[in-house]
Amino acid sequence: MKKPISTPAGATPAEWQYLKALPETQRTFILPIVSNPVLPGLGGLASSDKRGKIPSVLTNQNGKWCVKALPGWQSHITSEEEIAKWSKQLSMGYGLRTGHDGVMAVDIDIDDPELASYIVSRLAATLDLRPEDIPVRRRANSAHCAVLVQLEKYTGADLPMSKVKAVFPASDVLPSPGMVELLGVGRQMALCGTHPSGSRYTWSKSPFPLLRLPQSCFQEWCHVLVNEYHIEWRKEHDPAHHDPAAPVPGDVPQVALEADWVVAGLKAHGLIRGYNAERHLVYIDCPWHDDHSDAGDVTSTAYCLPSLGHRVGGFVCMHAHCYKNPERSTHNFLLYLAEMYGIKEPAHGGAHRG
Repeated sequence: MKKPISTPAGATPAEWQYLKALPETQRTFILPIVSNPVLPGLGGLASSDKRGKIPSVLTNQNGKWCVKALPGWQSHITSEEEIAKWSKQLSMGYGLRTGHDGVMAVDIDIDDPELASYIVSRLAATLDLRPEDIPVRRRANSAHCAVLVQLEKYTGADLPMSKVKAVFPASDVLPSPGMVELLGVGRQMALCGTHPSGSRYTWSKSPFPLLRLPQSCFQEWCHVLVNEYHIEWRKEHDPAHHDPAAPVPGDVPQVALEADWVVAGLKAHGLIRGYNAERHLVYIDCPWHDDHSDAGDVTSTAYCLPSLGHRVGGFVCMHAHCYKNPERSTHNFLLYLAEMYGIKEPAHGGAHRG
């Protein structure tokens, strides 16, 4: 159980001041994140393990302050008035939507502190900088860290990616597997506030102005990690890297995409991992996979296509933490899709196109 937070969980006044170094056009991509895990959540946040990560706002429910996901955060344009309001709320942290203007988050989810620091130092070396010159987001209870950069080639345009990751397998040097994720279009990075574990995010120095990263330096850094650790950069849910015997997203029949708005939305956002035609199952990643005790396989979590006459199908995850938890329901799964990806049932009742 997480310990109650006795001090304000949101961004500090000094951390809100970071935004003064961010151009006004880029401040429109700032997103609010309620950081206090003690406050009750509404909708999909009622049972989500990603509180403190998902863009969210405070709302008063029957005289009590609650947390709900920010609707349509993937396209939300933030005003200066909203930033001013959020900065006065002690439980409010903030993040930044990635992808626009070449902005990318480098999320280093590796438990070994030396390796995590080395990856940052290699990035610094490509820029002829000292490691301490790189703004790094950390937290006290983990070696995980992150860096926010702006790729120069894509300034003024969208990055051609959503998420790319490289997995570092467990070894005698690295006791548990880790990964580095590159977050682009349709993603966001929590910057200031409190992590769901209860530990505050801290920065080695202000993340703004954004660290400019020439395309050549970025490619050099990617190649260094490949050569030194024999990793492979993969796009999220890339069919080319699935088990050849496993079903692939392309197997979902067109009639299913046209008939079911959930499947159409999952397809549009690249969330489908496979399809079982005989059982009418669409395989996906579980929204609550962080709670799983093992990785499972591609068939562990699925959305079942609706039977004749029903407007929506069903969600099932065979991992014990989900299968035995009544809150990991179809209802909360649909709330998660709406809050994280904007996948909602169209007003006319047809398939969702995007």
